[in-house]
Amino acid sequence: MSLPPPPQAPPPPQSSEERLRTALRVFAAAAAMVIITLLLMQIIHRVTDAPAETPETPETMAEGEPPPVEPVAELPAAPAAPLVPDSESGLRISAVEPVKVRVEIDGVERYDAVLCASLDTTCEERVLKFPLAAEMAVEVADLTRLRVSYNGARVEPLGNLSASRRLVFIDDARR
Repeated sequence: MSLPPPPQAPPPPQSSEERLRTALRVFAAAAAMVIITLLLMQIIHRVTDAPAETPETPETMAEGEPPPVEPVAELPAAPAAPLVPDSESGLRISAVEPVKVRVEIDGVERYDAVLCASLDTTCEERVLKFPLAAEMAVEVADLTRLRVSYNGARVEPLGNLSASRRLVFIDDARR
């Protein structure tokens, strides 16, 4: 005949110090999970917003899908006589990191290649400068990788800067 197991004694009550340690451990674990989640979200955002290797054409877009609408940054029309020195007038583009850039001046393509970072000594093109024109358009895969100045003033559009953008500068005085 077997004997029933002896009754187990209840666990000793936790002191307030032990409860505080347990609460701190739970809080630290939750904080670590939040930080890891935020870092993963940034990585996923960078990967999913990376520029496409091939541009979307009507043949590559899904049926019924409208073409993407690109926001346009407009600056007020500059006066006929620029208020900035000639060395700063016009459009100036420099890269913080290598990035694909396309520039059109009055409807004519002037640049379409990867612009190298300012500190990259292996590359020839590091800063693009264009004189003022009636219409200047800049297409870029990721605005966070560029510094754009128009007539000496830095241009900082609103919205998602890591998405592909087209910036258009129109000088009504030159039209």
